[in-house]
Amino acid sequence: MIYGLKLPSEIYSKYAFAEKLKEVNMPLPKVYMVLKNRLTQYMGAASAYATVLNEIDKDIVSLLETYPSIFEFDCITDGIIDVRDFQTTGVVAAARGCPFQKLKLGA
Repeated sequence: MIYGLKLPSEIYSKYAFAEKLKEVNMPLPKVYMVLKNRLTQYMGAASAYATVLNEIDKDIVSLLETYPSIFEFDCITDGIIDVRDFQTTGVVAAARGCPFQKLKLGA
């Protein structure tokens, strides 16, 4: 969505981040890596989410072929990193803009 590619509707293109940067003559950022955070502790990629993760891979491969200049990697295996799913704690910390160590138990 940063690049205004594969938007859910054409109406979004007017408000896309890429369009706003073009209006002020600023370059778009490059994609250095894509993080997948649906890795479970014991079983690898979360099985219920596997289809979504595979579709993300397909989209990235397609974008790499069509728009190689927006990426800093040439091969999907060089740009995909699986990280552990940080569960509710991570979601709460991100939503509050709060580091983990400052979260209160049960918050």
